[in-house]
Parts: sequence; structure tokens; C-alpha cells
Amino acid sequence: MEGPDTSSQNDSSAALRRSRPATTSGSLIDLFGVAVELAASDDDAAAALDGVLEAGAPASGAPEMFVTVQRAPLPVPDRRPDGAYDDLDYWSEAHGPTLRVPGGTVAIVTDTHVVVGGGDLRDGLHRCLPLVLAALMEHRACYLLHGAAVGVEGGAALALGPSLRGKSTLAAAALREGRVVWADDVVAVRATPDGIEVSGLAKPLSVPAELGIDGAVVRRDRRRLPAGLLGSGSAPLVAVVVLAHGTTPRGGLRPLTGTVVLPELIRSVFRVGDRPPVTAFFAVVAAMARVPAFELAHGTDAASRLDVAGGLLDNLDTALVADAPVD
Repeated sequence: MEGPDTSSQNDSSAALRRSRPATTSGSLIDLFGVAVELAASDDDAAAALDGVLEAGAPASGAPEMFVTVQRAPLPVPDRRPDGAYDDLDYWSEAHGPTLRVPGGTVAIVTDTHVVVGGGDLRDGLHRCLPLVLAALMEHRACYLLHGAAVGVEGGAALALGPSLRGKSTLAAAALREGRVVWADDVVAVRATPDGIEVSGLAKPLSVPAELGIDGAVVRRDRRRLPAGLLGSGSAPLVAVVVLAHGTTPRGGLRPLTGTVVLPELIRSVFRVGDRPPVTAFFAVVAAMARVPAFELAHGTDAASRLDVAGGLLDNLDTALVADAPVD
């Protein structure tokens, strides 16, 4: 299929009928096990793309998907939006979704191509990238979730929770313990003959400023950590963790049932409108709900929160090895 057009027209479907090459040559990276070609129309667009994606592992062979970023604006359909995801408008088109971020950035998605353009690209990409990548990856039976993935005994633990629930805090604690961290925000899952496989989106890692970790100031309450901390590749899913704010400095870890975890998993899937349909990913999340599951409650004291989270991860290892409930 041809890639999206990069000209400005009144109908986004027209933008899919032609394409022009980006003026900045792109790189080919491995994204969730798929060869994806990244391209930017100029240095400003390239800088915006670099701001939301770390350099991924290089891919070999021909690209299977294409992501292009440009400064020029993109059209949206000439009708009211079909719905909204948070404050992003979307239109469900025959080729795939079109999204518009407040501020003017528009993303047009097909089954193999994404083009993003216009507005504040850095902010627009940050807000729409998980959704557009989710729309791309569903065609490969790979589904993106809002979560973190950290190394535990035997594989990876998927940590779920909405924004400000402590995903980045858990990732920082895991890094401090020398564990692998695949993601702190966007996780990919797919079914394999051996079970569920987990990988992560290599985007810049930022943590709450109250943790006292040195890093570049993203905003007053967040600090960006150096690049290169996230692990590459994939790992088997061995645990699902639902994050919570604890009521004591010591936090806590307790087992959960699959019936509790299943709705959390479904809510965590990045979806635009009815895509992907629940029937497409239900078998995957149902399999995820059958692995050991826990609630991990962070400690209330910011000064000791990383130590507490690290200790709770150690307790999780013990529980996985023993395959026994946690006190």
C-alpha cells in the first residue's frame, strides 16, 4: 500500500493517494519485532521524532512499516470527528484512523504507513504516538498497552495503571536494582506458541522529580533520565502487576485473581474508537489474565519509595519462584 500524502488537502483520504519522499533519509529500526522505517522531512521534524523515540535496535531486510514526520500540516476529513480519545479527536476512515491533537498536529494511519504533521510536533507526537503505533501494530496481531515492563524471575512483569499510578517509579526502582526495564509507558504484547511475549517502546524515560533522581528537567515535576537505559528484545510474560498508591510507608504486595485483572488489561489496551475490536485481542488478554497477578502498592514516603518498590519486586520474585501467595 502507498504511504500517506504529505500535502495539505481538505480530505485525509486524498492524502493517502500519493506520497513524496522525506527530505531527510530515514533509519530502519526494529519496533516490537517489526522492521519500521523512520523518516523526517527536515531537521526540525527529525528532532521532534528523536524527542519521543530513543534509537531502537537496527533492523535488517526490507521495511514492513513506515513512519514519516513533517512540519507541513495535514488535512482532516470534512466532517465532525467520530469521537475522542481523551482530548484527541479521531475520524474512522476506510484506510484507518485519522487523529488530531489540540494544537494542530494530525496523524493519518493506514495498515502500513503513518504520517504525522503540523502543529507543535514534539507535543503532538508525544500525545498521539502510542495510538498511531497501536493502529499499525494491530495488523500484526501485536497489541499495545499503557503499562511498564520490568524484569523479574523467569521473564517480565507487566505493570498496569493509569497516569500517575507509579509505572515510572517502578521502572526506576527496577533499574536501580539492575533489572531489565523494557518500558515505563507503552508495552507491546503478542501471543506465541510458548505464551505471551512482551516488549517495549524505546521512548525517553522520565520519572517523578520527588524521587530525587538527577535528570534533565522535562517539566517541574518530571526528570528525564539518560538514553540507553531501556532493554531491547522481548521476554515471556510471567506476572501481571496492578499498581496502586499505598497507605503506609512500607507499601505492599498481594495476589489478585484473574477476574480482577482482566478488566484492568482491557482498559489498558490503546484503542481508537472500535479499533482494534475487542474480539481481536480478547484471546491475548485472557491468556495474560491466567498468569500470576498481584497488586503492588507504592509506599507513601517519597524519600524511601524507590527502596520500598525494589523490595516489593524482590518479594515478587520470591512469590513467582515459590508459586505461593504473598503475605
